[in-house]
Amino acid sequence: MPLTPYHMGPGILLKALFRGSFSLMVFGYANVLIDLQPLIAITSGRGETHGWTHTWLAAIVIGAFAAVTGKWLADLALRLVASRDRSDLRVRWWVAALSAYLGTSSHIALDSLTHGNMHPFEPFSDAQPWLGAVTPGNLRLLCVIAGAVGTVLYFAGLWFRRRAVLRPTQRP
Repeated sequence: MPLTPYHMGPGILLKALFRGSFSLMVFGYANVLIDLQPLIAITSGRGETHGWTHTWLAAIVIGAFAAVTGKWLADLALRLVASRDRSDLRVRWWVAALSAYLGTSSHIALDSLTHGNMHPFEPFSDAQPWLGAVTPGNLRLLCVIAGAVGTVLYFAGLWFRRRAVLRPTQRP
């Protein structure tokens, strides 16, 4: 399914675990870019729903594009929503690159588990080594669980950080 929100579940978990070393915005943007070709195929009735953008080779190219353009877009979004005391908040280049490549590679890996019309190793091979390793329903459930766990961990981390800042310092 193009533009599926299920891919964001693992991204939310990664954000909770790596915080400032991971950009959920760039990760999500990379996932959307991967699914533009299937969206066009579905709306136009032409092409495969998991065509050339759902290959490891395309994941590299799309990841590079997502890193460069996603950093700029994420920085713009952060400037628009950041408070004055956090106006210098930016996505570092290495974080944008890591997040983009995690977005494209996780997308290919997840989709290759359940989509028979996908050939992740093209143009080199038609092999589908992971196809059927998990049912589509179980994969969606795992993605939802990853997102739920990530959400809990993220907000628990915020709570503990705020609590540590608000705790009065003890003097000997």
